[in-house]
Amino acid sequence: MTINLDKEGVTLSANVVDWTTDEVELTVLSVTTPAAASQGVTAGDIMNVYLQGTGGYNLLRAFTYNAQGEWVSNSTPLYWEDIAANPANLRASITAADALNNTQVADVLIADPMSVPRNTSARFTLRHATSKLIIRLVSDTFSATDLAGATITLPNSTTGGTEQNGQFVNGTETTNIVVDRTDTDNGIAFIQSQTIQANNPVITVSINGRDYTVNAPAAGMTYNAGEALTMIVTLNKEGFTVSANVVDWDTDEISMDAITVGTSVSGATGVQNGEQMVVYTGNASDRTQLSTFTYNSATDTFAANPVVYWESIASPSTFYASILREPQYNTTQLDDYLVATPVTQTASNGVNFQLTHPAAKVVVQLTSEDGTFDNDELAAMNLVLPQYVTGGTVDRGVFIQGTDSGNITVAKNVGDDGSSAIAIIDPQTITSGRTVVAVSSSNRTYNATYRQNIEFRPGIATTLKIDLSKTAVTISADVTDWEDGDTIPLVLQSLDIDGTLDGTNNFFKDKSIHVYRIGVNEPAGIYSYEPSTTGVNTYEWRGPALYWDNISTLDVTAAYYPALSENPKEVTGTTASFPWDLPSDQSEGYEKYDLLMAHEVYTQPSYVNFKFTHVLAKVRVEVSSNEFTDTELQNMTITLNGFELDGNAVLSSGTVTSTGGVAPLTPHTDTNGKIYSALVMPGQTITSGSRVVTIKLQEYDSTFTGELDRALTFVPGKTQVIKLTLTKTRILLDAELEEWTDGDTGNVNID
Repeated sequence: MTINLDKEGVTLSANVVDWTTDEVELTVLSVTTPAAASQGVTAGDIMNVYLQGTGGYNLLRAFTYNAQGEWVSNSTPLYWEDIAANPANLRASITAADALNNTQVADVLIADPMSVPRNTSARFTLRHATSKLIIRLVSDTFSATDLAGATITLPNSTTGGTEQNGQFVNGTETTNIVVDRTDTDNGIAFIQSQTIQANNPVITVSINGRDYTVNAPAAGMTYNAGEALTMIVTLNKEGFTVSANVVDWDTDEISMDAITVGTSVSGATGVQNGEQMVVYTGNASDRTQLSTFTYNSATDTFAANPVVYWESIASPSTFYASILREPQYNTTQLDDYLVATPVTQTASNGVNFQLTHPAAKVVVQLTSEDGTFDNDELAAMNLVLPQYVTGGTVDRGVFIQGTDSGNITVAKNVGDDGSSAIAIIDPQTITSGRTVVAVSSSNRTYNATYRQNIEFRPGIATTLKIDLSKTAVTISADVTDWEDGDTIPLVLQSLDIDGTLDGTNNFFKDKSIHVYRIGVNEPAGIYSYEPSTTGVNTYEWRGPALYWDNISTLDVTAAYYPALSENPKEVTGTTASFPWDLPSDQSEGYEKYDLLMAHEVYTQPSYVNFKFTHVLAKVRVEVSSNEFTDTELQNMTITLNGFELDGNAVLSSGTVTSTGGVAPLTPHTDTNGKIYSALVMPGQTITSGSRVVTIKLQEYDSTFTGELDRALTFVPGKTQVIKLTLTKTRILLDAELEEWTDGDTGNVNID
């Protein structure tokens, strides 16, 4: 802009630097701003000129550009004599266009401040203080009418900037700026300069009820003043694309990036070439098939049949998917399906499915370590999982657990190597003692059992290793990954004692149990837990072997009695009991008179697994008093009255029956002298009113007795607790029954 000042007035000329332009697709915003000659001013434009004074810049005059190419003052003529400052510091601005709507800003031109000496000329160069966006929509799938009706916004942008005294001041308001689409081919927006952070939304196009959003690149982007940017947005109907990650039998999951508008991403991890993934949409109770996607490993893509567009799907939607990996090996088994975790996704995003095996796999391995069965005989064995849960199905991408029960035939000569014995089954737990696998030849069935629960879990292959011999069957269970996971050995065969002792190994070290065969005239076998001959710091059970070759039914009872561990009770002929009498003085400790028994009957070759229980009953007296001091209670004498102490250990049932033998009983006391315990015969009942407790205090001549206010029945393996409150004149009794807490577990094999 050139200003000529003389006494006749002020003449003006203006040079407007036009928008520097560039055309980019999507978010590419590389632009330049070349200078231009005097152009860009049209008749009717108003230029405000500001003069700096003591209070800052104030309006000097407003000038209008006329048809003759002259700037004419809108008020009185302006003379240099009217300007006191020398030089004069001037600014200028032009509002080239008003805001196109209330979300945009006006197109304001601003000149750099100039210092103009008196009676000289000045040239202002005005530049656009805002940024201009020109947005064009193109599409191969949307019609021109669709595109013309689209709404374009610049989401979450800052606006509100205004011209103030010759300079442009940015606003701080945040809003969605609406692009003016008066020209449907070229949407226009005047916006103030600003930076869009990485991955934040840049443009949102709303068309036919759907929103498509373009995000800023990883480096972010900036709208600069004076730059006119043309953004070409290619908008196509988005095909519904999928990707799949198969979590194969207990392996780690791999996440994939979601699909965004303008990007077609597909692929798979663990999916096999040609496998078909059927996709459904809906909810847990109502689902419809959307399409079938066939995987092409060469291109790492899924092809849909039929092709599906997001425009035909509700947003958001929940998607379900499944792949049939392997049809059922036989009609008793399940199909080997891969089922996806349901995914909820909004429109224009790809759906990434995580697929896992909902069923469990059982792999059976037969061996004969002693060589009594050769390979041909092992190969001819039939393998059945008896009375397992059956009936699981996959219904429209959802696995439904079966509720039926039946025999499952293990398929032989199948699997990847063609030589495995496999069953695909419902996830379930086989409880301890149940037959896990029935192994049968032409003339005999071997039932493999296990002393612990075996859990067959979804997506996990459990390998059952069965060693088969002509005399016995053993079983161990190794849990492995479906493919090549770790082997976890599990312990087999057990001797269990209800309750808690000092720990399995420490308790049984160098001790013995006695095993009796019912109805057989032979002495009890002694089985000792002794240091192993094959390992260091390990123990093993040793004792006489029992051979199944000459046994049709094994009726056997084991007994453990600490006081007589090396002297088994004799059983003469076919008598199935031996006497067990308790002493009347148990003051030195009742534990050594304890008796634990276990009874088992076997009709098939198997290891013998004993579960021991306490067969005696216990009585415990707990003394308290609010009237006697602890010193007075010390060294008291307590006698228990009316308890039966004699009985017989019945081998056929593993129990003890009382034969009477009532005598005054001296119990064992703890170190505090307030708890007194003794073993008594189970099955007896002490009637109400019985004087069960007699107390003699050391400092008193009188004797205190306590009477029951109700009957007490003594149960094997449980403790009757008698709570005794001692007063100066009498004894108050209360009683309760609790579990016996003495006992532990251990392992014993009887071969």
